[in-house]
Amino acid sequence: SNTSTGVESVMPPTTIEKVKSIFSGSKRPSFAWPHHHKNGRIQKMPLNPEAYLFNGSTGINSSIHDMALWAICLLDQGRIKDDKFLIKQETLGELRKPHIDVITKSDRLQFPSERIKNITYGMGHFAYEYGEGDKTVKVIGHMGGISGVRGLLVLVPSQNLGLIILSNMG
Repeated sequence: SNTSTGVESVMPPTTIEKVKSIFSGSKRPSFAWPHHHKNGRIQKMPLNPEAYLFNGSTGINSSIHDMALWAICLLDQGRIKDDKFLIKQETLGELRKPHIDVITKSDRLQFPSERIKNITYGMGHFAYEYGEGDKTVKVIGHMGGISGVRGLLVLVPSQNLGLIILSNMG
């Protein structure tokens, strides 16, 4: 059976070398298996061949090192090194351009209304204002997960700041 998720066509070879689909990445000794709570214990989960095969989205497995390279690329206007660009300026602009206004309930943990305002969704990234009063910053981010794994990427371009959290428990 074909287990390719198309990741290779979206993220071409660069210095980001370890990004893999779940199926090819699981053969590496450093692979972090998904885990969950079951019967009061933390247990390793089997890989589900259907996990990344749903319309409109897919998933990747990566390392913190390579996700940091991706964040640096996004913060540096698509540049990867020596004035080489992985993403064209027009494409980067389109990724960040608001396509959908996001309506949330005020009690949502994902976007607490007392600190997060004006939420939009572009092509794979949320954009919003974070802060209170006149102390706000524009934030771009993406979160995702399936059974047993979670990931979060948050960028604050005005501060040249990126935050990445990866978990194999969820």
